[in-house]
Amino acid sequence: MDQHAISIAEINATLDRIIRDREKEAQEREIERKKEAQERKKEDEKRKKEDEKRKKEDEKRKKENEKVKKEADERMKNLDALMASMTAQVEKTSKGITELRAETSGISESNGMLSEAYFYSSLLNSMSFGGVDFDQIDKSVTRSRKLPDGTKIRGEYDVVMHNGDTIALIEIKFRARTGHAEDLINRKINIFKQLFPEYANHKFLLGLGGLSFEDGVEDDAINHGIGILKTKGESIEIIDNHLKIY
Repeated sequence: MDQHAISIAEINATLDRIIRDREKEAQEREIERKKEAQERKKEDEKRKKEDEKRKKEDEKRKKENEKVKKEADERMKNLDALMASMTAQVEKTSKGITELRAETSGISESNGMLSEAYFYSSLLNSMSFGGVDFDQIDKSVTRSRKLPDGTKIRGEYDVVMHNGDTIALIEIKFRARTGHAEDLINRKINIFKQLFPEYANHKFLLGLGGLSFEDGVEDDAINHGIGILKTKGESIEIIDNHLKIY
């Protein structure tokens, strides 16, 4: 009997120990579960805070980008306005320059025509130059010609006087400048002979007329045997006692 009772007691003690162990394990598991839950909660809260932080940073970057874009748009708007203003100013300036050039060209052309008419009238009355009498006088003589090799040439001559064997080429300028005398000698005679081959073997006398002369131009022309036509008071003075035959 006693042995049987002890055996039951032992069994009950064993069962109690097993139950306690299980309860303890369950408690430990619950504690571990709660601990894990708390850790997950902390991780979730941490991620949430990080997400909120990233969201705030994204919003901040978005606002900064919008600010930069707005400033860039404003700068582009100002730049477009500046470019439009500059373009308008350039066009206005270009137009002014074009008009000034046209006006200046018109004035120069008008002065040239006035000078040409002034000296032509005097030569028309005398029909002589360099002590030579001429049968015919023309002004504003222009001719173009195509040479046998296909080259096109063109010449303009203010006053041309001629007789049986002599041609007088007289260049008239509002203001005679350096280079005008050399142009007569080196270019205009040769072109004239090509444009008017019937006069190629004639003697040529040259004259340079002007309402004013740059310094040294008269002396240079005289040294080359070119006659001078200039104003003297209200009359015209012709210096032609030194002419060279070209």
